[in-house]
Amino acid sequence: MKVLITGNRGYIGRMLHGMLAKNGNYDWIDGVDLCLGTDITTQKFVDDYAGKYDIVFHLAAYVDCRKSVEEPEECFHNNINGVLNVIRLKPSMIVFASTMAVYGNEVANARPDCDTDPATPYGMSKVIGEYLIKQSGIPYRILRLGCVFGGSELSRSIVDKLSYGLKIYGDGEQTRDYVHLYDVVAAFMQSPQWEQGIYNVGNGIPYSVNQIADMRGTRKEYIPAVPEQRSCYLDNSKTIKAGWKPAWPLKKYLSTPTWL
Repeated sequence: MKVLITGNRGYIGRMLHGMLAKNGNYDWIDGVDLCLGTDITTQKFVDDYAGKYDIVFHLAAYVDCRKSVEEPEECFHNNINGVLNVIRLKPSMIVFASTMAVYGNEVANARPDCDTDPATPYGMSKVIGEYLIKQSGIPYRILRLGCVFGGSELSRSIVDKLSYGLKIYGDGEQTRDYVHLYDVVAAFMQSPQWEQGIYNVGNGIPYSVNQIADMRGTRKEYIPAVPEQRSCYLDNSKTIKAGWKPAWPLKKYLSTPTWL
């Protein structure tokens, strides 16, 4: 079985590539990334990689939720054209990295079958990507990720910036569902064995930015609010039923002397 990972030098993709290689269930694992010279939005990408893979783990994306408000064109160009070109590769399965940002502005215990109502262009680009994949006729697994933290120096999460003090947008009471990188990679690795569908990958517990800062006694600096999702946490019961279980909840991570 041959696998392609888009975004394989990124935060999640780098660890996923290494873990799949150790797993031993795949005959060949390739990775592409813009930093390695491959732009997945181009026809050349399709020409070079079409028809070669059983599974494509599609992680490459424009991922800056707040910045997408300022530059929606770039966000849509990268995320929608990237999905279209992955579909054009005609793999046997697509595993797509989506986001909890597809849900509404304030959603408690969001289920995979909830309506989508994103608050940012980034969230909308993922909704469109999901739609395109579902309409392609290619078997799929869509993973809607919470806020990923830990596990790598590549992390951009506020959880991994607590040593330096936090600049907090607005009042700091916005909440998110935080999920560790190790748990996210485990979900991707297991997902080809699951039934086709959409799965939430999170701990199912909301934490505000203020709460996280207070857990470590971090200095807080409040700056003007920006457009963003106000509050969201995920119902992960479907994912747990499929066999996945988070092993690194946020409190455990922050209480670990050597952060992982």
